[in-house]
Amino acid sequence: MDDTTRSSGKTLIYKGVLAVMLLLATLILFFKTEPEPPQEPLFDWGTPPHVSAAITNGTDRLAVLESFHSLDTFIADQCFAPVKLDPQQFESPRAYQLANRFMEDMMRYDSAEQLAAFINTAKEIIGGPQQASPQVIEHFSQLVGSQAVINSEGDPEVLQATYQIANQRLQQLHSRDQIQLIRELATQGLDDALRKSGILVTDPTDVPGEHDQILRYWELTGTRYLLCQTGNQHTSNTIRTKFPNPFRPVYINALNAVLDPVKRRFESAVSFEVDARLEETGLKLRTAPEGPLTLVVFKGALPRVKLYADWRSGLTAEAAAQLVYSPGFIPALQVALHGKSMPAPEHPARTEDLAALTLTQHADDHATLTLPPTEFATVLLINNTVDPTWQASIDGNNIPIHRANLNAAAVHLPASAAERTIEFTR
Repeated sequence: MDDTTRSSGKTLIYKGVLAVMLLLATLILFFKTEPEPPQEPLFDWGTPPHVSAAITNGTDRLAVLESFHSLDTFIADQCFAPVKLDPQQFESPRAYQLANRFMEDMMRYDSAEQLAAFINTAKEIIGGPQQASPQVIEHFSQLVGSQAVINSEGDPEVLQATYQIANQRLQQLHSRDQIQLIRELATQGLDDALRKSGILVTDPTDVPGEHDQILRYWELTGTRYLLCQTGNQHTSNTIRTKFPNPFRPVYINALNAVLDPVKRRFESAVSFEVDARLEETGLKLRTAPEGPLTLVVFKGALPRVKLYADWRSGLTAEAAAQLVYSPGFIPALQVALHGKSMPAPEHPARTEDLAALTLTQHADDHATLTLPPTEFATVLLINNTVDPTWQASIDGNNIPIHRANLNAAAVHLPASAAERTIEFTR
């Protein structure tokens, strides 16, 4: 075989190989409908059972508490507010003045590490100044807050007050350090990592600033999980110890104490620490009993899909928002519908009698739901953001989708003696 023939043969082989590679690449792109999961998942749950299956099933939402009007910081500051000094609790005006000066000095500390160092040195001085070296005494005298301790001349009343004040401020600074950790995670792509883990993240944009309205927003949007600092068990124990009266936070955790003291719908689920290999593996949260971050369950969140026997229809967007944020509105019992009026509810008191629903299939472009028989008309709430590209059908017959509550979707369903299948596609 001459060189020309050999060259032509090699060319044909190369072209054939290239064509096969291009075909494989095309097939891979064509059949690849879902993005690849991250190599390193955001959560390391340890030994099951955990709530991992619940928050990664694509049905319940999660919110980062600090993203909502710095709510984590607000709660921490409420729980660890400075000790209130009453002149009546001191035997002498001088003792009160020293404690008050010490309070002002403690507020000048912005670092938990520096304040902890001050407290440790103060313990060394107070515990036995005769044993403390002159160098330690000189060092202590230069620290912010030392003069009140020195001038107390060992007065137990003043020293007890300084101990409470310093430790209260230290707890506040520790909480702020943990919240700062969440802020740093956010700058490193926390929301994106959550979404890549299959978790729906609640958007804090355009949410009212009032705390009761934030809770209502989480309720309406099905936000069942919160990632925060202030709801962990360590904080709860600290609150119970430091505030043992009914007028200060003594509930299950700080979230209930500040945000939901009557219904107490928050429960701690699991605590996390940030993986020490953060720089190598990307964002990673590992379960740890004493971790600084906690996943909290909000029991007031609406389910992803729900049947209602009661509704208000014919509302403008403004009227619907005013209704659903009003104190008398109960999202679990009634749904607000935008646009044209619908037939009035036949049995508005029977929402609680309707069966709970479950999505049998759900994806980015398809969802299927089995509806039980109902002897009266109902409204089905689908707690997705309403989207004009979606279409709904029951047993193959198209039905209109309406905007509900704030920006969810809903369909009106006539009574039916038989089970039905409703599909959502886009």
